[in-house]
Amino acid sequence: MKPARDLLNADGSIVTQIAFDCGFSSSQYVATCYKKRFGFSPQDTRREPRLMACSGG
Repeated sequence: MKPARDLLNADGSIVTQIAFDCGFSSSQYVATCYKKRFGFSPQDTRREPRLMACSGG
């Protein structure tokens, strides 16, 4: 999930493209896994950039 988080932060790609780039077949599945791993959704990460610093690795 770290590569997905890095892409989300770095280039502003949409979650669907990030999902495919990271080997997932569904943006919904990557969002579910992301939330399980980091405790918040990819959209929350974009809305609250401070979450990137607090989310660990």
